[in-house]
Parts: sequence; structure tokens; C-alpha cells
Amino acid sequence: MQQVQSTTSEKPAGKKPARKKEARKANRRNVEAAVKRETKKKGKTGLIAYLRESLLAGKTTEQILEGLPKACPQSKAGPKDVSIVRSKLRREGKLPAA
Repeated sequence: MQQVQSTTSEKPAGKKPARKKEARKANRRNVEAAVKRETKKKGKTGLIAYLRESLLAGKTTEQILEGLPKACPQSKAGPKDVSIVRSKLRREGKLPAA
């Protein structure tokens, strides 16, 4: 017996066209960008914002550095960075002179 081959090309089941996959990627990028914009609108987040808020709350350098991994896990900031932000706040008049 001979096997008869189909003349029509059949798509394998379960595979989706590449266009839909690209559309999903583009949509995900748009959503991520929108989340970033909303975060900026709500309030500043990040290392500098954490340092400023902590210094204005009256925390010491050691206390700030202890809480840093929880607030900004990827940060490698040290005492020098805290000192820089502290001096900037003093110049702006938001902290009293030492």
C-alpha cells in the first residue's frame, strides 16, 4: 500500500503565528512603560528619594544603611552617598548645619 501525501500544508497544532507573539511583546512593553509613568506621578521612588526621606526623618547614616537593602535591594550605596545627599539638603536649607 502506498501512503498518499496531502497537498495542503497543515500547521502544527499549538503553534501561534509570530505576529501575535510580537503584539503581546509590544503590549507588555507598553504596560511596563505605563507603570513606570504612574510610579513617577505618584511620588519619587528609588535610592535618592529613600536617602532624602530618611535624612529628613532624622535617621543616622548607620540606620539608613541598615534599611537600604529592604528599600533598594540592588543598590550598592555606602556612607559616602548618604553624606552627599546630606550636604545637598544642608545647602538647600532643609537640614540644620552640623
